[in-house]
Amino acid sequence: METISALDDIPVVDLCNPNEDLVARAVVKAREEWGIFHVVNHGIPPELIGQLKEVGTEFFQLPESEKKALASEAKRLQEHGRLRSKFKWLGLINSSTGYGHRRESTTDSGLIKFKITGSGITFLIANQVYGLQAFKDNNWFEVKYDDSRIVVIIGDQVHRMNNGKYKRAEHRATLDKEKTRISWPVFVDPNLDHVVRPLPELISGDDNAPKFNPYTYRDYKFHIWNRLPLD
Repeated sequence: METISALDDIPVVDLCNPNEDLVARAVVKAREEWGIFHVVNHGIPPELIGQLKEVGTEFFQLPESEKKALASEAKRLQEHGRLRSKFKWLGLINSSTGYGHRRESTTDSGLIKFKITGSGITFLIANQVYGLQAFKDNNWFEVKYDDSRIVVIIGDQVHRMNNGKYKRAEHRATLDKEKTRISWPVFVDPNLDHVVRPLPELISGDDNAPKFNPYTYRDYKFHIWNRLPLD
């Protein structure tokens, strides 16, 4: 029988720490060991997060026809909105990270099981209905939500860029019949012609041969969605 561990096990990185070296080491450690972590004291005003949740909740309550009509405008706002620019303080985003999200899921006893995402990095804000779980060391860990923290999820592209050094986060969501869980993920997508490959400085020497083939983002998406082998 699987074990669900406590909410506070997943790493929390405090960006307010004046020692930038310690912050950087905490991020690296979380990436290498978990592939998922929280950031707090990130500088995004609570009022802005509250507005996002309020508007997002209203959107999901609209009839399906109205949601479809607003979809293109919502995408435009995500591309140019304040939240996306605010995430850049992490130092985690550059021209080759933040790829499109992909999931494969099956339902099993009230669970939606997720495979590794095809994204680079996902930033997640959610309402306070728990349900997201992260997998590590053959155990599932509950992911805590509150307005003070943002969830950072490492995907396949960062894993490939770092030649396997940073862990890809496997995660899933539970289904609650009584409460509605809503989350707002933010992705930073590359140009479709951008080539993703292990970083040159990480593949020097015989012991650090590249583990992954280079792909344009366009080709990567094509292989993933058509279930074709990559490496």
